[in-house]
Amino acid sequence: ESFHDGTDTWIDNGTGDLKIRNQTNDGDILFYSDDGSGGVAEYFRLDGGITETIFSKASRHMDNVKAKFGSGEDLQIYHDGSHSFISDQGTGHLQILSSQLQINNAGNTENMITAAADGAVTLYNDGSAKLATTSTGISVTGGLTTTSTVVLSNLPTSDPSNAGQLWNDSGT
Repeated sequence: ESFHDGTDTWIDNGTGDLKIRNQTNDGDILFYSDDGSGGVAEYFRLDGGITETIFSKASRHMDNVKAKFGSGEDLQIYHDGSHSFISDQGTGHLQILSSQLQINNAGNTENMITAAADGAVTLYNDGSAKLATTSTGISVTGGLTTTSTVVLSNLPTSDPSNAGQLWNDSGT
């Protein structure tokens, strides 16, 4: 039943499911509302032609309300009021697919980690690159501090031509 109570218009159902059906081939169901500035805007639609739900405006999930993906709700994204989570609850791996990956600070003003397809993975401290993979190993910018033994292998057995380069003077 639909009715107007003098202030609001209602669609009210007291038994069973409420079903809204559009049987037009490639037809959509569109949801419009006030856009906050006196106009009207589409917020989302059920697109029958491509069988997808399309959001034209942002959606908000309140604290502890999870966006769940997968038939078994295996992937969950949520904020608990203090921390934000991307939680993989299923089998297999959580895979991030990208040709260029950046993890930046919350203000998006400095890199924390970058990774390039077929290239370097770089770790940053306070926006400055400190450790990067290279085609031949790693590159460290700044000092190296360790709390354990560092094992170096394949050192040259004669005095290297580059000042400051390590070498094995025992010939072993």
